[in-house]
Amino acid sequence: MEEAKMGSEPQETLIEMEFSRLQSYGSGANEGLLIVLQGQSDTANENWAFTVTVPPEYTKEYEIAFELFKARGIGSESALHAFQRSTGVHIRKVIVNEADVRDRGEAVLFSLTEMGETVSFPAPMHSAVLYAIFNNLPILVERSLAQSAESLRSEEQMKSELISALLEHIQSGTTPANTPLTDEQSSKLKALDSSILQKLLDEAVKVENYEWAHVLQGYIGVNPKL
Repeated sequence: MEEAKMGSEPQETLIEMEFSRLQSYGSGANEGLLIVLQGQSDTANENWAFTVTVPPEYTKEYEIAFELFKARGIGSESALHAFQRSTGVHIRKVIVNEADVRDRGEAVLFSLTEMGETVSFPAPMHSAVLYAIFNNLPILVERSLAQSAESLRSEEQMKSELISALLEHIQSGTTPANTPLTDEQSSKLKALDSSILQKLLDEAVKVENYEWAHVLQGYIGVNPKL
């Protein structure tokens, strides 16, 4: 965890969001998990949404953690709990802004020291958001990162269909030459998180469909991992 910094909170347009649901994508070995947040802006009667990609290696752990949270109303112990106990710095909100997401895939946690000073420090976005959900802390998302809740559902469906179609092509042994990507599919593929693309790539290598593996490798380099 990086060193904490003194400073004031950002003044960007922020939307307070709450946990809405877990959203699966893909299927089988390529199934992943999104944390979907939703909120309403103060200036207009609009519903906004933001998704947080859970790294594949944490998918099962997060699913179990959310099931326990729903059943018992308490979250699992994390490194952030230990950090607060050892430093006396108490986390009070999580802010997701565009610069941190774009550059490092992180969120910023704002805290108060025992002396009442504001302290901020970055953490992986999925960890910070999970901690906020389990501890009933505000999650503030910069407006530029949010999208309408209605369009999110439509986009999620299109992403799921694209991933399922690619998985079918890979496993059936067809090649990109036989089933070329449309311009729309190529555009959506560029927008997928690299962790999703990596799982598809791993599957292509596993079934020795190296033509699709080569195509997917080309997309991974332009997709920052969140």
